[in-house]
Amino acid sequence: MRDNKKILLFISSLVSGGAQRQMVLLANELSRAGNEIALLVYHSNNQLAYQLDKRVEVIEIVKQHKVDLKFIYHLWRFLKQYKPQVLISYLFIPNMYARLIGRLAGVPRIITSERNVDLGHSRSRVFLERLLSRFGHAVVVNANTIKATYGKELRMFSPIIHVIYNAVDLDYFKKTEVVINDVCPDIVDEEVVILLPARVEAQKNHRCLIEAINSLPASYLRYLKVVFAGNIFDQVLYESLMKLIDDYQLTNNFKFIGPKKNMPELYSAVDIVVLPSLWEGFPNVVVEAMACESLVVASDVSDVPAIISDGKDGYIFPSDNVEILMEKLRYCLDMKKTDRDFIGSASRERVAELCSMQRFRADYLALIDANTMRGTN
Repeated sequence: MRDNKKILLFISSLVSGGAQRQMVLLANELSRAGNEIALLVYHSNNQLAYQLDKRVEVIEIVKQHKVDLKFIYHLWRFLKQYKPQVLISYLFIPNMYARLIGRLAGVPRIITSERNVDLGHSRSRVFLERLLSRFGHAVVVNANTIKATYGKELRMFSPIIHVIYNAVDLDYFKKTEVVINDVCPDIVDEEVVILLPARVEAQKNHRCLIEAINSLPASYLRYLKVVFAGNIFDQVLYESLMKLIDDYQLTNNFKFIGPKKNMPELYSAVDIVVLPSLWEGFPNVVVEAMACESLVVASDVSDVPAIISDGKDGYIFPSDNVEILMEKLRYCLDMKKTDRDFIGSASRERVAELCSMQRFRADYLALIDANTMRGTN
């Protein structure tokens, strides 16, 4: 029998996003394992809070400025009073506060988590990670490519970097019997629907899909609809994408629907799911869509080639290669429904192998209970 622990999870907010969904799953799984769990945020946009186990308390300490000394003080005071045995943070800014303020507050174990392979985009961030990594006890990454990047860029000792793949709730993400008109009332069932489920940011590379659709022969466009589902994080980019769609005279083929709560239904209702990202940590939407038996076409970033066997349980294309993406889409659009369903079934089996909740929970509990983390007794 293991000793249950008082664990504090820390992230900026619970706005709908990949890292945030994983933190909700982690909170629920650790709570169900018998631990005392609280979840700390500093922004109040908590779209996903409704998914938390009722035993998980959400605590907000307001952060109003980029450098907010009042927030730092209140965070330190809270950690001193709450006395968590383990502090687990997700994302760069929470990781920074966890390492520095957590150490000052005397938190025994600090586990940070990096969710994206984007260190090469910022040398200042590499410097900060090199400086701050020594203040944490362990780092969790969700892809082997991130572990390799950390080892190269940060010169961190590999024993403190742990790869734990993201979890997929297979009871929630599963194929449902719906048609697209049930989910998007203004799309007719006769249309072939491609879904890009991601926030509007440069990383997700919506432009690549627009260019690929524009490259398709005109005969494919008559009954084709492309749906973008997700928050608009970059308004300037969104406006430029709208202009590009208009310039290509594809307005009738594209639709932005914003964030959706019923993602399993949306995955089940569309014909193809595309993620053309320029970089990723662990692509949540890829495995979520695969769990719903969707036909997935994704760029070959991060661990995507380790998740998808091209032609067996999905399709892969070189990142930002418009021509090959167009060819993959054309091939998928020409497939019989029975062939798409066969690949979809294989993709769910693959996700069940790699990303089960049981494996996710066991990996985290093993790390939390370990006595081999750097700086622990």
